[in-house]
Amino acid sequence: MKKISRVLILLVVVTLVVSLGIGCKTSTAKTTEAAETTAVETTSEVQTTATAETTENKPFEGVTLNVVNMLDWAITKPIWTRLNEFEEKTGIKVKLNEMPYDEMLEKSMLDINSHTGTIDIFMINESSLPLYKSGVVSLEDFIKNEGTNVDEWVNNLNAPKSGLYGEGDKVSFNPIFGTMTQSGYYRKDLFEDPAEKEAFKKQYGYELAAPTNMDQLLDISRFFTRDTNNDGTTDLWGLLMPGKGGHGASIFEQEIWTSNVATYFDKDGKCIFNSEHPENRDLLAKIAQYHVDLIYKYKVMPTDVVGMEFAELSELWLAGKAAMVLSWVHDIWGTVKSQETIDKIGESISFVYPRWVEGAPTWGGIWFWGINKDSKNQEAAWEFLKWISSDEIQRWTAENTPSIFVPISKENAKWAVENKLMPSALYEDPNVVLMDFTPELTIARNVVTQYWGQCLSQQITPEQYINTCAKEIDDQVAAEKK
Repeated sequence: MKKISRVLILLVVVTLVVSLGIGCKTSTAKTTEAAETTAVETTSEVQTTATAETTENKPFEGVTLNVVNMLDWAITKPIWTRLNEFEEKTGIKVKLNEMPYDEMLEKSMLDINSHTGTIDIFMINESSLPLYKSGVVSLEDFIKNEGTNVDEWVNNLNAPKSGLYGEGDKVSFNPIFGTMTQSGYYRKDLFEDPAEKEAFKKQYGYELAAPTNMDQLLDISRFFTRDTNNDGTTDLWGLLMPGKGGHGASIFEQEIWTSNVATYFDKDGKCIFNSEHPENRDLLAKIAQYHVDLIYKYKVMPTDVVGMEFAELSELWLAGKAAMVLSWVHDIWGTVKSQETIDKIGESISFVYPRWVEGAPTWGGIWFWGINKDSKNQEAAWEFLKWISSDEIQRWTAENTPSIFVPISKENAKWAVENKLMPSALYEDPNVVLMDFTPELTIARNVVTQYWGQCLSQQITPEQYINTCAKEIDDQVAAEKK
């Protein structure tokens, strides 16, 4: 604009000089120069109008958003390759601040507590949601300004509602992707074989299909565990589940929820399966015994699973050594749907994690975006959330991620299932909730993980496992509060 103004001023001066008779010009020359001047002025007006339109179409021209992102995260990496399109559309420049998770959490907390507003958009794991509730803005006014009802916006999400709310029970967190849950695969070639179906129904009295409860899981596991080479060894296992570390313990945790206990603590902050809750203690001891029996009594899983997390266990599945597998199976979706794997073991069909109690919840994992309450660029930040949550970007990410990406809307998640971009179980599970993450929860999960391996390897009994965990949890929580 400044350059255009200077040209206009120069032309005005020249015109004045000409009109005052300076120089030897004919009337024809004056007319020509006047026409040229008019043409330049007209062009300048067009340029000014075009610039104004460009500015109007890019209302955030010059704004830079600081966004934290977990370092080298496969799930979001494809999105960042299209940031130039977002900048071209809005004028907003996105500065990615990539760092390991612990550093990301530390810097975000520092920003919230110091009220500097250096970070505009937080990336938040569900386990740390409570830490961010006071530091993010409500999204409800932004949603309403789009002409969308807040309840409709929430109900359209393929995400647990419990993770969406910040202070004052206002919708404050925008999912990055849809819910990830533990689920299962079964081998289609085995489950849909007419001879296998007939034999199973004859033996157990009901149709062979994906198990929906733990009794069915045991029946099917026993049916398919067999010595296929008739040499006295088990060549096909009915079931695989990890037994080591966090992956192993998360199986037991999953079933705390699917048994309808669905929490670690009672209303007084005490362990929900301590001696004051004998009904829960007995139920969870029964569940722990079930897992021990799968290995040693019914022998439907190899004893080696006690020392395996899912990455190691998945090699057995991909080698065709089992009929079913339960864990974070979506992690290997890209491999199980490959033609190489299908040629080897056939198709792997996903199914929802079986319940101990019909209708009970299961727990899932999810990450969120949050707009910093102290950000000076909140409107621009909302533009970013709209863009990254759009149908186009969500579907494109699902198609291009080297890992797995669950779109955040129900419609797009269904589309991803139909296009074999994600296992159907991540869309079909009817009752997924988030754990109520607190410092006490971290203690509980660590204790459950610490002793689970001892229980599975029969170093302690299931009853000892439950009693030891309950006492340790209550003791450590009490000590933490002193």
